[in-house]
Amino acid sequence: MKNSFNSANDCLDVKQTAQRLNIRSTSTIHKMVQDKKFPNTFKSNNKWWIPIKDIEAYEKVQNDKRLLSAKEAAERLGYKSLDSLFNNIDNFPNAFKFNGKWKIPLDDLSLYEKKLQCLTVKQVAIEVGNTSLAYITDMIHKNQFPNAFKLKGRWWIPPEDLESFKKSIRPEGYLTTRETAKELGYTGIIRLIQEKKLPNAIKINNVWWIPIGDVKTFKISKNIDTKENFMNLKEAAKELGYKSSANIMYYLKKNKFPNAFTVKGHWKIPIEDIEAFRKLFTPDDKYFSDKYYSIKEVTKRLGYNSTTSVLNLLKKENKFPNALMVNKEWRIPIEDIKKYEFSLNPTDCLNMEETKKRNWM
Repeated sequence: MKNSFNSANDCLDVKQTAQRLNIRSTSTIHKMVQDKKFPNTFKSNNKWWIPIKDIEAYEKVQNDKRLLSAKEAAERLGYKSLDSLFNNIDNFPNAFKFNGKWKIPLDDLSLYEKKLQCLTVKQVAIEVGNTSLAYITDMIHKNQFPNAFKLKGRWWIPPEDLESFKKSIRPEGYLTTRETAKELGYTGIIRLIQEKKLPNAIKINNVWWIPIGDVKTFKISKNIDTKENFMNLKEAAKELGYKSSANIMYYLKKNKFPNAFTVKGHWKIPIEDIEAFRKLFTPDDKYFSDKYYSIKEVTKRLGYNSTTSVLNLLKKENKFPNALMVNKEWRIPIEDIKKYEFSLNPTDCLNMEETKKRNWM
């Protein structure tokens, strides 16, 4: 087989190659030849000859400071084991194996380190004020995040870009919904805006901004920091003579405590709401008078064979909108029952047969 390399001037034998590469055993060089680490190696006079250009290419990869071994990359990233690196090898798109060992380009590693400190589009959207992902992506394309970069099809935004962007769009003296929620210890900020509780909130580029003055006014009006002005569900139930906080939750859903709100997931009911409620409602014994019927009593009154029919009307069809659960028993107001009966057979209306008769007369 002809080869373009001259054995004397352009090649080294196995022993010379081992000496040049500082490898003790010539058997290692033979194995490297078998593994085609020196792709242009040839045999002449029963002796292996390795082109110097192949050896130089091998040395270049071994000595390239822009390439790190798997161990070096893992240490730089603070990984305790190589498995952590190998599990993330897809994050280094230009990494390759040489002599069976991974080589990680320094550029790939630097980009990955940068990514670890950056935020996703979704995270930035939340930080800016629960805006849309499309808005943030549009801002990237408009170079509002000049150092944003794409890695494996996903945008990454450096924290310093986010801070600059927030400063550029933030009206002076305003807070984001997230900052307002943190200030008030209250999660339903959008609801407060819709209810005009933060009347001067404004929307810019699909982001809500709440004046600091509105936040302070709301905080003062609710006396959020003063525990004595509010009751939780259990306290309100006890105060109003109910055995269960479930009754209070029912009335909350009916908006009978219009100024109640949640703080860190817990209901706060103003004392004035409780006093107003007390004047309009009495404890449980009211619901066991002749003005309220049980499920069985309604079933009997309507002529149904099973209580299931009444429960379906109550839960699925909402025919008794003012019914409530008292001590684990449904109580249905007589007014709701009469309205339902009227809908079945209104006294001031004609059925089809009566209508036909009247038209024929």
